[in-house]
Amino acid sequence: MRNRKQEETLQFFTGFVFSLVLTSSTFTTGQIRLAGPRSTSCSGRVEVFYSNAWGTVCDDEWDITDANVVCRQLGCGTALNATGSAHFGQGDGKIWLDNVRCSGDESSLTSCGHNGYEKHDCGHSEDAGVVCSVNLPKPSISTGSAEVTWGQQVSITCSIAASPLSGTFILRKTSGSFRVTRSSDSSSATFNIPKVTLDHDGEFKCQYEKMMSSQTFTSPFSNSVRLRVSLERPIISLTSPDGGLVWGPGGAEVTKGYGLSFTCSINPRYPQGDFSLIFSDSNITETRPAVNNSASFNFPAAEFEHQGNYSCVYEVTMATQRFSSDEAEPISLIIKSSSLLLVSSVSSGILLLVLLVSLAVCLRCRRKLCSKQPIPSDQNQSLYSARDAL
Repeated sequence: MRNRKQEETLQFFTGFVFSLVLTSSTFTTGQIRLAGPRSTSCSGRVEVFYSNAWGTVCDDEWDITDANVVCRQLGCGTALNATGSAHFGQGDGKIWLDNVRCSGDESSLTSCGHNGYEKHDCGHSEDAGVVCSVNLPKPSISTGSAEVTWGQQVSITCSIAASPLSGTFILRKTSGSFRVTRSSDSSSATFNIPKVTLDHDGEFKCQYEKMMSSQTFTSPFSNSVRLRVSLERPIISLTSPDGGLVWGPGGAEVTKGYGLSFTCSINPRYPQGDFSLIFSDSNITETRPAVNNSASFNFPAAEFEHQGNYSCVYEVTMATQRFSSDEAEPISLIIKSSSLLLVSSVSSGILLLVLLVSLAVCLRCRRKLCSKQPIPSDQNQSLYSARDAL
């Protein structure tokens, strides 16, 4: 009697062997497949099943007529390109066919003329491939820099593994109407944007088109690449209309009570936007529209609460999207006491002290004089008379 574990094991191996039998029985001599890196169901390295093994085809005399037979046999339409030199990577194992010579009417590749199986003078570096019309391979897309500043140049490259000749690459933006085409005789095309603007901010995709017998065959879209366009940092400056500004090692020093003015400016090529003055020591920001690409923020009289770090940001609204620049290099503001007020306070203090000292000296001297000089008798008598009269 078998236990349950033995039964499960037997069922597993029985099913596994049965699966192998079914799998191997699905391949018959003369079948073909497309393989290799970046291959699809209708583009790739051509491989033939013969003598219970898959093998490749040499690219000697390999042309579009041979490729057409392969594409038709696979149900992939017509051939767009017959590739050589192991374009879809090198195979391994056998090289079954060489010097294939199809007339174009054959139902299968193995029905075409050739040297015979495994009769060749090739290496796998000469493996042949096809690109069929029904399923063009998916292109790839890349950009030199995903983040660029307004006005900079950016390049976006589209490429396709199959490299069908004389095709057209299409660069599209996933939102908006941006669409640029470029014809190419190679497997790639580069789209140069000399000066990016905020309109170029977003995602881009590539597509490939190939004209064949008055028909247009189109590949799937590539994956998207995100291009971020930012604004350059504005410039912030500080002036004092009253002349109370001095630049010191710690930053800008403005005398208390004097007027001061911050000015934010940006490159004139930018569109109309708003400047925001940012005070680092407070959550309060002040925003003003740009006039001639600048804006001024005025303080009539500097107070000690104005002391701190100041910067500014430029913002532009395009459609429903808002773009903000990085903060400008900050200015450190120090408020100092007025020197005239200090001198006046010191002078007043000294004068008051002198007056107090003088008064004390006078009082002391008066006491001394009064104690040392007796009043004459006649003067005493007068004083007494005056007192009695009162």
